[in-house]
Amino acid sequence: MPATPKKRHSHARSARRNKVNSRVELEGVAICSKCGHLKKNHAKCIHCNAK
Repeated sequence: MPATPKKRHSHARSARRNKVNSRVELEGVAICSKCGHLKKNHAKCIHCNAK
């Protein structure tokens, strides 16, 4: 007979454990040096260009 949990884990405790799996590294994306928004590498920032 397998072991079963004695008490339920809280949502915060489960979320803290699962947070590591949700991180995604973005490839081909950089931060704009002027405004700080995300932009594609080797491309103009659409936020700075619109002004």
